[in-house]
Amino acid sequence: MMAQDAEVEDKRLMIRSDFQFGLLVGGQISNEQFIYKSGPVFQYGLNTAISPWMDAGLGMSVQLLETEVILPIFLDFKARLRADGRSPFIGVNIGSSSGWSEFYRNFQDYEYSGGFYFSPYYAMQFPLSDKASFLVSFGYIHQVGHIEYFTDFDERFIESFSMDFLTIRAGLRL
Repeated sequence: MMAQDAEVEDKRLMIRSDFQFGLLVGGQISNEQFIYKSGPVFQYGLNTAISPWMDAGLGMSVQLLETEVILPIFLDFKARLRADGRSPFIGVNIGSSSGWSEFYRNFQDYEYSGGFYFSPYYAMQFPLSDKASFLVSFGYIHQVGHIEYFTDFDERFIESFSMDFLTIRAGLRL
C-alpha cells in the first residue's frame, strides 16, 4: 500500500508560482523616431514541469511607463541548464499585449491595440528553502501594436509602434 501511495504522490501536477518586480529600460519606435521610455514591471507566472529539464506555463505582466500601461499575457517556457535546485535557466515568453495611454485621452475615440509580445530571458535561482527560491533575471522584451484614433475633423489615423526594452527583475519562486 505504501508503494502505491508514493507512486500516486509522485504523479501529482506540481505548480510553481513566480512573482517578480523589476525595471524596463528602452523605448518605442514610432514613425521612424525613437522615444525613450522606462518604468517598473511586475510579472506573475504559473509553471509546471513538463520534463526534468523543462517547465511550461502561463503568465501576465504589468508594465508602467510614463504615459502608458502595457498588459502582456503570455506562454512561459523555461529550460534548466543543470539538474540541481540552484540551476540557472533560460526562458522565453510568447504572447500578446494590450494597454492604454494617457497621451491619447483627449481624443474622443481611440483604441490602443497591442499585438505580438516576445521576451527571452536568463534567470538564476537561489534556494531559500525546499519550496522557495530567490530569482534574478535579465531579459529583452519586444512588443508591437497600433493606436487607432479619430481627430476633431473626423479623420481616422492608425499609428503602428514597436517597443523594445532591456529588463532586470528580482522576485520569488514558490
